Amino acid sequence: MIDNIWNESIEKETIEILQDLVRIRTINSRNNEITAVHYLAYILKREGIDYKIIESAPGRGNIIARLKGGDKEPMLFMSHLDVVDVDDSKWDHDPFAGVISDSQIIGRGTLDTKQLTVMALMPLLLIKRNNISLDRDIIFIATADEENGSQYGMHYLVENHKELIPNGYVINEGGGFILPNLEKQFRICACGEKGVCEIAIKITGGNDFISRLNDIISRVAGYKSEEILCDVTIRFREKTGTLISKDQTIQNLWEYMTHHTLTLNAFEYDQEAFKTDNVYEIKSTFRFLPVMTKSDVIATLDKIFEGLDLDYSITKYFDGYESDLDNDFIRLLAEQSNLFDNDTTLLPMIALGNTDGRYIRHNVYGYSPMLEIDSFDKVLKKVHLHNESISIESLLYGTKVLLGTTLAMLDSNRNGGMK
Repeated sequence: MIDNIWNESIEKETIEILQDLVRIRTINSRNNEITAVHYLAYILKREGIDYKIIESAPGRGNIIARLKGGDKEPMLFMSHLDVVDVDDSKWDHDPFAGVISDSQIIGRGTLDTKQLTVMALMPLLLIKRNNISLDRDIIFIATADEENGSQYGMHYLVENHKELIPNGYVINEGGGFILPNLEKQFRICACGEKGVCEIAIKITGGNDFISRLNDIISRVAGYKSEEILCDVTIRFREKTGTLISKDQTIQNLWEYMTHHTLTLNAFEYDQEAFKTDNVYEIKSTFRFLPVMTKSDVIATLDKIFEGLDLDYSITKYFDGYESDLDNDFIRLLAEQSNLFDNDTTLLPMIALGNTDGRYIRHNVYGYSPMLEIDSFDKVLKKVHLHNESISIESLLYGTKVLLGTTLAMLDSNRNGGMK
């Protein structure tokens, strides 16, 4: 489907745009995503694509571009432009030079998520250049501040410009990687996220302070929920079958996806805690499966802390979510993934962390498609670490998959889903 619009020149352009983005040093703490936004705006303006720049605070740039189409549910491509900091001394190459070595594009953001920005941008450019008719809007969103909570990025956009971000089919970060060394090849797709409830536990000082503190630590450390299933994990089990009991990676994913977790974060106290009635605060995080409501969460926390001498309050809360597993979009993602690679099975999972998808929640799919050369285990060793890189093969593969899926959706009146 893409043969008549994909060629070596497009491949070269795709590679060069990622190199350019890597060279723009958008470390989150520098508050300068606007520099990358202006670069993207230059490309979009050159191509005649409408866009809007939204600067939520000085330097905190976001950009939304749109190809207008018909009345069908739109497709949204979502990525973030900020990156985490680096320790240059641990890198083999300058992390902001966009160096190509051994067919790998090396640099901060090549996996999180400037590669997805490029994979999402190229379909817009090619659809516009080739005057392809649209039966739905195609929306491109590149945001600031995802690495530090999204206050100046997606959170700001949803709070202040919700009309620009309609419900639709959403491509997001968090998946697309091959699980390694299995008898059957799976490419994971994040189809949901756990909810998060951050709490402040307050404990009063006094002679028995340490005893009461130890009681709290023991209660939190000893918490383990029963196994809980949701639509995503049921489908995960159907597809992996006996591998859940055979393969360690599958086992680890299953354990994470089927249990709530409660963790105790760092806290401090001083010698006064033993002899005064000062109040000390312990921060804790409860992560829960998307089957729970806020009232369920509160009831669970009340039960966990029952009988302990403490008070707690919720300081931050957002629900988890699951996306539909049976629609044309996810089926076409699977088809297009196999069209450009060996036969693999798209495997739905609950994302291992939280992303900007939590602000959208409707049909969000974490899927930045990559080849086995950039398998799940290899990616985990490079994201937020030194020598982050993506193979040229994977970058081009992912771009073709998202382009092919977009074109297929524009041509699709089919019903179905992921079988």
